[in-house]
Amino acid sequence: MWYYYDEFDRHYLLNRKDLALEKHQEVISRAASEERCFLCGCRRDVSLKLVPFRLSGNGIDGKPRVCLKRHRKADPHLVGCFAETLEAVFEPQSRSTVIYTENMLTEEVSPVAEPTGGSVPGASKEGGRRYEDLTHFLQAQYTRASLEAFSSANIGKSFRDTGLVHPSRSMVFGRMAELFAEPLLSRGRSLEAVLTELGLQLFWGLTAQPLVQESDRPLEDDEVLEFRIGGHWECRGFQPVGSLMEISPAVLANSSGKAKAMGYVIPPPYFYAALVQPEGGVSRVIHLFRIPVIDVGHCFFSVESNAERGPIRVLSNTGVVALLKLHVHGDLRALGRELWPFATDENGHLPSRPDLIAFWHGKVRIVYLTDSVSEKYHQDVDRSVSILKLFLATPDVLVKKIPAKSFTPESWVQLLA
Repeated sequence: MWYYYDEFDRHYLLNRKDLALEKHQEVISRAASEERCFLCGCRRDVSLKLVPFRLSGNGIDGKPRVCLKRHRKADPHLVGCFAETLEAVFEPQSRSTVIYTENMLTEEVSPVAEPTGGSVPGASKEGGRRYEDLTHFLQAQYTRASLEAFSSANIGKSFRDTGLVHPSRSMVFGRMAELFAEPLLSRGRSLEAVLTELGLQLFWGLTAQPLVQESDRPLEDDEVLEFRIGGHWECRGFQPVGSLMEISPAVLANSSGKAKAMGYVIPPPYFYAALVQPEGGVSRVIHLFRIPVIDVGHCFFSVESNAERGPIRVLSNTGVVALLKLHVHGDLRALGRELWPFATDENGHLPSRPDLIAFWHGKVRIVYLTDSVSEKYHQDVDRSVSILKLFLATPDVLVKKIPAKSFTPESWVQLLA
Protein backbone atom coordinates (compact mmCIF):
# COMPACT_ATOMS: atom_id res chain seq x y z
CA MET A 1 0.00 0.00 0.00
CA TRP A 2 1.31 3.45 -0.94
CA TYR A 3 0.32 6.90 0.15
CA TYR A 4 0.69 10.56 -0.59
CA TYR A 5 0.45 13.11 2.18
CA ASP A 6 0.10 16.81 2.87
CA GLU A 7 0.06 19.02 5.95
CA PHE A 8 -3.33 17.63 6.97
CA ASP A 9 -3.29 13.85 6.52
CA ARG A 10 -1.98 10.77 4.73
CA HIS A 11 -4.03 9.40 1.84
CA TYR A 12 -3.56 5.68 1.18
CA LEU A 13 -4.11 3.83 -2.10
CA LEU A 14 -3.28 0.42 -3.55
CA ASN A 15 -2.47 1.55 -7.08
CA ARG A 16 -2.78 4.46 -9.48
CA LYS A 17 -6.41 3.59 -10.35
CA ASP A 18 -7.44 4.44 -6.80
CA LEU A 19 -6.85 8.12 -7.63
CA ALA A 20 -10.21 8.01 -9.42
CA LEU A 21 -12.07 7.13 -6.20
CA GLU A 22 -14.30 9.88 -4.86
CA LYS A 23 -12.40 10.28 -1.58
CA HIS A 24 -9.15 10.96 -3.46
CA GLN A 25 -10.86 13.17 -6.02
CA GLU A 26 -12.17 15.41 -3.24
CA VAL A 27 -8.74 15.74 -1.59
CA ILE A 28 -6.85 16.37 -4.83
CA SER A 29 -9.51 18.76 -6.16
CA ARG A 30 -9.34 20.84 -3.00
CA ALA A 31 -5.53 20.97 -3.22
CA ALA A 32 -5.71 22.00 -6.88
CA SER A 33 -8.06 24.87 -5.99
CA GLU A 34 -5.74 25.99 -3.18
CA GLU A 35 -2.63 25.50 -5.38
CA ARG A 36 -1.13 23.08 -2.86
CA CYS A 37 1.17 20.16 -3.63
CA PHE A 38 1.49 16.74 -2.00
CA LEU A 39 4.51 14.65 -1.06
CA CYS A 40 4.87 11.04 -2.12
CA GLY A 41 5.11 8.64 0.80
CA CYS A 42 7.40 6.08 -0.87
CA ARG A 43 10.49 7.81 0.53
CA ARG A 44 10.99 9.94 3.61
CA ASP A 45 14.67 10.78 3.01
CA VAL A 46 13.87 12.74 -0.17
CA SER A 47 11.04 15.20 -0.83
CA LEU A 48 9.23 14.01 -3.95
CA LYS A 49 6.59 16.48 -5.05
CA LEU A 50 3.21 15.44 -6.50
CA VAL A 51 1.34 18.24 -8.26
CA PRO A 52 -2.49 18.19 -8.59
CA PHE A 53 -4.02 19.21 -11.91
CA ARG A 54 -7.46 19.14 -13.56
CA LEU A 55 -8.19 16.72 -16.38
CA SER A 56 -10.01 17.92 -19.48
CA GLY A 57 -13.73 17.12 -19.43
CA ASN A 58 -15.85 15.88 -16.54
CA GLY A 59 -16.56 12.48 -15.09
CA ILE A 60 -19.78 10.52 -15.58
CA ASP A 61 -21.17 12.31 -12.51
CA GLY A 62 -20.57 15.65 -14.23
CA LYS A 63 -17.88 16.71 -11.75
CA PRO A 64 -14.44 17.93 -12.86
CA ARG A 65 -11.82 15.20 -12.62
CA VAL A 66 -8.35 15.71 -11.17
CA CYS A 67 -5.13 13.73 -11.06
CA LEU A 68 -1.52 14.02 -9.92
CA LYS A 69 1.73 14.56 -11.78
CA ARG A 70 5.29 13.93 -10.72
CA HIS A 71 7.44 17.03 -10.37
CA ARG A 72 10.03 15.66 -12.80
CA LYS A 73 10.61 12.43 -14.68
CA ALA A 74 13.91 11.59 -12.98
CA ASP A 75 12.57 11.80 -9.41
CA PRO A 76 13.82 8.66 -7.59
CA HIS A 77 10.55 7.04 -6.50
CA LEU A 78 10.86 3.50 -5.15
CA VAL A 79 10.23 0.61 -7.52
CA GLY A 80 6.53 -0.21 -7.65
CA CYS A 81 5.40 3.18 -6.32
CA PHE A 82 2.15 4.35 -7.91
CA ALA A 83 3.88 7.61 -8.86
CA GLU A 84 6.33 5.79 -11.16
CA THR A 85 3.75 5.77 -13.92
CA LEU A 86 2.52 9.33 -13.40
CA GLU A 87 3.32 11.88 -16.06
CA ALA A 88 5.94 14.49 -15.15
CA VAL A 89 4.98 18.17 -14.89
CA PHE A 90 7.85 18.90 -17.21
CA GLU A 91 11.13 17.33 -18.24
CA PRO A 92 13.55 19.95 -19.53
CA GLN A 93 14.95 18.84 -22.86
CA SER A 94 18.23 20.63 -22.16
CA ARG A 95 19.29 17.84 -19.80
CA SER A 96 19.64 15.47 -22.74
CA THR A 97 21.62 17.86 -24.95
CA VAL A 98 24.91 17.69 -23.03
CA ILE A 99 26.70 14.37 -22.95
CA TYR A 100 29.53 13.77 -20.52
CA THR A 101 31.96 11.01 -21.37
CA GLU A 102 34.08 8.81 -19.13
CA ASN A 103 37.19 10.46 -20.58
CA MET A 104 36.68 13.31 -18.12
CA LEU A 105 37.85 10.96 -15.35
CA THR A 106 41.34 10.50 -16.78
CA GLU A 107 44.28 12.16 -15.06
CA GLU A 108 44.92 15.81 -15.92
CA VAL A 109 48.62 16.65 -15.84
CA SER A 110 49.02 19.65 -18.18
CA PRO A 111 49.45 22.91 -16.23
CA VAL A 112 46.95 25.57 -17.21
CA ALA A 113 46.25 29.11 -16.04
CA GLU A 114 43.13 29.38 -13.86
CA PRO A 115 40.61 27.62 -16.14
CA THR A 116 37.05 28.90 -16.37
CA GLY A 117 35.53 25.43 -16.36
CA GLY A 118 34.01 25.39 -19.86
CA SER A 119 35.44 23.07 -22.49
CA VAL A 120 34.82 23.37 -26.20
CA PRO A 121 32.03 20.92 -27.01
CA GLY A 122 32.39 18.63 -29.97
CA ALA A 123 29.96 16.75 -32.16
CA SER A 124 28.38 13.67 -30.63
CA LYS A 125 26.87 10.64 -32.28
CA GLU A 126 24.43 10.52 -29.37
CA GLY A 127 22.64 13.69 -30.47
CA GLY A 128 24.02 16.21 -28.00
CA ARG A 129 27.00 18.38 -27.20
CA ARG A 130 29.90 16.26 -25.98
CA TYR A 131 31.90 17.38 -22.96
CA GLU A 132 34.98 15.68 -21.63
CA ASP A 133 35.59 18.22 -18.88
CA LEU A 134 35.06 17.12 -15.28
CA THR A 135 35.03 20.75 -14.12
CA HIS A 136 32.06 21.55 -16.38
CA PHE A 137 30.27 18.45 -15.10
CA LEU A 138 30.82 19.40 -11.44
CA GLN A 139 29.71 22.99 -12.03
CA ALA A 140 26.54 21.87 -13.79
CA GLN A 141 25.57 19.25 -11.19
CA TYR A 142 26.29 21.54 -8.24
CA THR A 143 24.12 24.27 -9.79
CA ARG A 144 21.34 21.82 -10.60
CA ALA A 145 21.47 20.35 -7.08
CA SER A 146 21.27 23.84 -5.57
CA LEU A 147 18.15 24.68 -7.58
CA GLU A 148 16.42 21.39 -6.88
CA ALA A 149 17.29 21.55 -3.19
CA PHE A 150 15.80 25.07 -3.04
CA SER A 151 12.62 23.69 -4.60
CA SER A 152 12.49 20.81 -2.09
CA ALA A 153 13.11 23.14 0.85
CA ASN A 154 10.14 25.26 -0.24
CA ILE A 155 7.79 22.55 -1.43
CA GLY A 156 4.18 23.69 -1.74
CA LYS A 157 5.13 27.38 -1.71
CA SER A 158 5.17 30.00 -4.45
CA PHE A 159 7.43 32.97 -5.02
CA ARG A 160 4.69 35.15 -3.47
CA ASP A 161 4.90 33.37 -0.11
CA THR A 162 6.76 34.76 2.86
CA GLY A 163 8.94 32.38 4.78
CA LEU A 164 10.85 30.87 1.87
CA VAL A 165 13.99 29.20 3.20
CA HIS A 166 17.43 28.18 2.03
CA PRO A 167 18.32 24.53 1.55
CA SER A 168 20.86 23.14 3.99
CA ARG A 169 24.33 22.03 2.99
CA SER A 170 23.28 18.41 3.46
CA MET A 171 20.29 18.88 1.13
CA VAL A 172 22.49 20.25 -1.66
CA PHE A 173 25.28 17.71 -1.20
CA GLY A 174 22.78 14.89 -0.74
CA ARG A 175 21.09 15.83 -4.01
CA MET A 176 24.51 15.80 -5.71
CA ALA A 177 25.03 12.23 -4.48
CA GLU A 178 21.64 11.28 -5.96
CA LEU A 179 22.52 12.89 -9.28
CA PHE A 180 25.80 10.98 -9.41
CA ALA A 181 23.76 7.77 -9.22
CA GLU A 182 21.68 8.80 -12.26
CA PRO A 183 22.60 7.99 -15.89
CA LEU A 184 24.28 11.32 -16.64
CA LEU A 185 27.21 9.96 -18.67
CA SER A 186 27.36 8.60 -22.19
CA ARG A 187 25.90 5.13 -22.79
CA GLY A 188 23.43 5.75 -19.96
CA ARG A 189 25.98 5.18 -17.21
CA SER A 190 26.17 6.88 -13.83
CA LEU A 191 29.22 8.58 -12.42
CA GLU A 192 29.04 6.33 -9.36
CA ALA A 193 29.14 3.18 -11.49
CA VAL A 194 32.06 4.37 -13.61
CA LEU A 195 34.06 5.48 -10.57
CA THR A 196 33.57 2.06 -8.98
CA GLU A 197 34.69 0.35 -12.18
CA LEU A 198 37.83 2.50 -12.39
CA GLY A 199 38.67 2.17 -8.71
CA LEU A 200 38.30 5.91 -8.16
CA GLN A 201 36.37 8.01 -5.65
CA LEU A 202 34.97 11.53 -5.64
CA PHE A 203 35.13 13.50 -2.39
CA TRP A 204 33.40 16.85 -1.97
CA GLY A 205 32.51 19.31 0.77
CA LEU A 206 33.56 22.63 2.31
CA THR A 207 37.05 23.47 3.53
CA ALA A 208 38.79 26.44 5.13
CA GLN A 209 42.18 25.35 3.75
CA PRO A 210 43.90 27.91 1.46
CA LEU A 211 43.91 25.66 -1.60
CA VAL A 212 44.52 28.49 -4.05
CA GLN A 213 47.63 29.82 -2.34
CA GLU A 214 48.93 26.27 -2.22
CA SER A 215 48.41 25.87 -5.96
CA ASP A 216 50.44 29.07 -6.52
CA ARG A 217 53.46 27.62 -4.76
CA PRO A 218 55.66 25.70 -7.23
CA LEU A 219 56.57 22.19 -6.12
CA GLU A 220 59.61 20.19 -7.11
CA ASP A 221 59.01 17.37 -9.57
CA ASP A 222 59.45 14.75 -6.86
CA GLU A 223 57.57 16.69 -4.19
CA VAL A 224 53.93 16.17 -3.19
CA LEU A 225 51.58 18.27 -1.11
CA GLU A 226 49.66 16.53 1.66
CA PHE A 227 46.53 17.87 3.29
CA ARG A 228 43.79 16.27 5.32
CA ILE A 229 40.06 16.73 4.89
CA GLY A 230 37.53 16.09 7.63
CA GLY A 231 33.92 14.96 7.24
CA HIS A 232 33.00 15.00 3.57
CA TRP A 233 30.62 13.61 0.99
CA GLU A 234 31.05 10.71 -1.42
CA CYS A 235 28.65 9.08 -3.87
CA ARG A 236 27.49 6.77 -1.09
CA GLY A 237 26.64 9.74 1.17
CA PHE A 238 28.19 11.67 4.02
CA GLN A 239 31.40 10.26 5.51
CA PRO A 240 32.26 11.53 9.01
CA VAL A 241 35.81 10.15 8.87
CA GLY A 242 38.39 12.33 7.10
CA SER A 243 41.03 11.34 4.58
CA LEU A 244 44.69 12.18 3.94
CA MET A 245 45.05 13.68 0.45
CA GLU A 246 48.22 13.69 -1.65
CA ILE A 247 48.53 15.93 -4.69
CA SER A 248 51.34 16.11 -7.28
CA PRO A 249 52.89 19.29 -8.74
CA ALA A 250 51.17 18.79 -12.10
CA VAL A 251 47.69 18.20 -10.66
CA LEU A 252 48.15 21.05 -8.18
CA ALA A 253 49.07 23.45 -10.99
CA ASN A 254 46.03 22.26 -12.93
CA SER A 255 43.55 22.80 -10.07
CA SER A 256 40.33 24.15 -11.58
CA GLY A 257 37.49 26.40 -10.53
CA LYS A 258 37.57 30.17 -10.62
CA ALA A 259 39.00 31.35 -7.30
CA LYS A 260 40.58 34.64 -8.37
CA ALA A 261 39.01 37.98 -9.25
CA MET A 262 40.82 40.93 -10.83
CA GLY A 263 44.12 39.17 -10.17
CA TYR A 264 43.43 38.70 -6.44
CA VAL A 265 42.87 35.42 -4.63
CA ILE A 266 39.41 35.09 -3.09
CA PRO A 267 40.14 33.67 0.38
CA PRO A 268 38.50 30.52 1.81
CA PRO A 269 36.17 28.89 2.61
CA TYR A 270 35.90 26.84 -0.59
CA PHE A 271 33.57 24.24 -1.97
CA TYR A 272 35.88 21.54 -3.28
CA ALA A 273 35.61 18.28 -5.17
CA ALA A 274 38.54 15.91 -5.48
CA LEU A 275 38.75 12.93 -7.81
CA VAL A 276 41.08 10.50 -6.03
CA GLN A 277 42.84 7.18 -6.45
CA PRO A 278 43.01 5.39 -3.06
CA GLU A 279 46.52 4.03 -2.45
CA GLY A 280 47.05 2.47 0.97
CA GLY A 281 46.09 5.00 3.61
CA VAL A 282 46.41 7.98 1.24
CA SER A 283 44.05 9.31 -1.44
CA ARG A 284 46.09 10.42 -4.46
CA VAL A 285 44.33 13.38 -6.09
CA ILE A 286 43.82 13.18 -9.85
CA HIS A 287 41.67 16.29 -10.24
CA LEU A 288 41.01 19.13 -7.79
CA PHE A 289 38.12 21.55 -8.21
CA ARG A 290 37.51 24.43 -5.81
CA ILE A 291 35.42 27.59 -5.82
CA PRO A 292 35.03 30.22 -3.08
CA VAL A 293 31.82 30.24 -1.08
CA ILE A 294 30.25 31.98 1.88
CA ASP A 295 29.12 29.63 4.62
CA VAL A 296 26.09 31.08 6.41
CA GLY A 297 24.48 29.05 9.15
CA HIS A 298 23.57 25.66 7.70
CA CYS A 299 23.68 26.77 4.05
CA PHE A 300 26.30 28.16 1.68
CA PHE A 301 26.53 30.15 -1.56
CA SER A 302 29.23 30.34 -4.23
CA VAL A 303 30.82 33.76 -4.76
CA GLU A 304 32.85 35.29 -7.57
CA SER A 305 34.46 38.04 -5.52
CA ASN A 306 35.14 38.60 -1.86
CA ALA A 307 32.88 41.68 -2.00
CA GLU A 308 29.84 39.46 -2.73
CA ARG A 309 30.12 37.88 0.70
CA GLY A 310 29.01 41.05 2.47
CA PRO A 311 25.59 41.43 0.76
CA ILE A 312 24.90 37.70 1.01
CA ARG A 313 25.68 37.69 4.71
CA VAL A 314 23.50 40.77 5.31
CA LEU A 315 20.53 39.28 3.43
CA SER A 316 20.93 35.83 4.97
CA ASN A 317 20.98 37.30 8.47
CA THR A 318 17.63 39.03 7.90
CA GLY A 319 15.83 35.71 7.99
CA VAL A 320 13.17 37.03 5.59
CA VAL A 321 15.02 37.04 2.26
CA ALA A 322 15.56 33.75 0.40
CA LEU A 323 18.49 33.73 -2.02
CA LEU A 324 19.53 31.81 -5.10
CA LYS A 325 23.13 32.05 -6.28
CA LEU A 326 23.80 30.42 -9.64
CA HIS A 327 27.40 29.26 -9.99
CA VAL A 328 26.86 28.73 -13.73
CA HIS A 329 23.75 29.05 -15.87
CA GLY A 330 21.16 26.68 -14.43
CA ASP A 331 17.77 25.41 -15.55
CA LEU A 332 15.40 27.56 -13.50
CA ARG A 333 12.51 25.32 -14.47
CA ALA A 334 13.85 22.94 -11.83
CA LEU A 335 12.31 25.29 -9.26
CA GLY A 336 8.84 24.39 -10.48
CA ARG A 337 6.14 26.67 -11.82
CA GLU A 338 5.12 27.94 -8.40
CA LEU A 339 8.56 29.33 -7.55
CA TRP A 340 9.55 30.32 -11.08
CA PRO A 341 6.58 31.06 -13.38
CA PHE A 342 8.67 33.55 -15.35
CA ALA A 343 10.26 33.45 -18.79
CA THR A 344 13.40 31.47 -19.62
CA ASP A 345 15.00 30.41 -22.88
CA GLU A 346 14.60 26.89 -24.27
CA ASN A 347 17.24 25.63 -21.83
CA GLY A 348 15.62 27.21 -18.78
CA HIS A 349 18.27 29.94 -18.65
CA LEU A 350 18.11 33.70 -18.36
CA PRO A 351 19.84 35.77 -21.08
CA SER A 352 22.54 36.70 -18.55
CA ARG A 353 23.53 35.26 -15.19
CA PRO A 354 22.87 37.66 -12.30
CA ASP A 355 24.81 37.77 -9.05
CA LEU A 356 21.77 37.12 -6.83
CA ILE A 357 18.14 36.11 -7.15
CA ALA A 358 16.30 37.24 -4.02
CA PHE A 359 12.73 36.39 -2.96
CA TRP A 360 11.26 39.02 -0.66
CA HIS A 361 7.77 40.43 0.02
CA GLY A 362 6.14 38.45 -2.78
CA LYS A 363 8.46 39.74 -5.47
CA VAL A 364 11.66 38.50 -7.05
CA ARG A 365 14.69 40.78 -7.05
CA ILE A 366 17.38 40.00 -9.59
CA VAL A 367 20.53 41.75 -8.43
CA TYR A 368 23.80 42.62 -10.14
CA LEU A 369 26.36 43.52 -7.48
CA THR A 370 29.07 45.92 -8.66
CA ASP A 371 32.54 46.19 -7.21
CA SER A 372 34.66 47.83 -9.90
CA VAL A 373 35.57 51.29 -11.18
CA SER A 374 35.95 50.02 -14.74
CA GLU A 375 33.70 51.94 -17.13
CA LYS A 376 33.44 48.97 -19.49
CA TYR A 377 32.42 46.73 -16.60
CA HIS A 378 29.56 49.07 -15.68
CA GLN A 379 28.49 49.34 -19.33
CA ASP A 380 28.31 45.54 -19.55
CA VAL A 381 26.26 45.35 -16.33
CA ASP A 382 23.89 48.10 -17.51
CA ARG A 383 23.39 46.19 -20.76
CA SER A 384 22.59 42.98 -18.86
CA VAL A 385 20.08 44.81 -16.64
CA SER A 386 18.29 46.33 -19.67
CA ILE A 387 18.15 43.03 -21.53
CA LEU A 388 16.80 41.16 -18.53
CA LYS A 389 14.10 43.77 -17.83
CA LEU A 390 12.83 43.42 -21.40
CA PHE A 391 13.11 39.63 -21.32
CA LEU A 392 11.08 39.17 -18.13
CA ALA A 393 8.72 42.15 -18.52
CA THR A 394 6.68 41.55 -15.36
CA PRO A 395 6.02 43.74 -12.31
CA ASP A 396 6.68 40.69 -10.12
CA VAL A 397 10.39 40.84 -10.92
CA LEU A 398 12.65 43.80 -10.17
CA VAL A 399 16.08 43.89 -11.84
CA LYS A 400 18.58 46.04 -9.93
CA LYS A 401 22.22 47.10 -10.12
CA ILE A 402 23.59 47.72 -6.63
CA PRO A 403 27.11 48.55 -5.38
CA ALA A 404 28.24 45.69 -3.15
CA LYS A 405 29.67 48.05 -0.52
CA SER A 406 26.23 49.68 -0.07
CA PHE A 407 24.75 46.58 1.57
CA THR A 408 24.62 47.13 5.32
CA PRO A 409 22.26 45.78 7.98
CA GLU A 410 20.58 49.21 7.95
CA SER A 411 20.30 49.80 4.19
CA TRP A 412 19.26 46.50 2.60
CA VAL A 413 15.51 47.20 2.77
CA GLN A 414 15.89 50.43 0.81
CA LEU A 415 18.20 48.82 -1.71
CA LEU A 416 15.83 45.96 -2.54
CA ALA A 417 12.59 47.95 -2.40
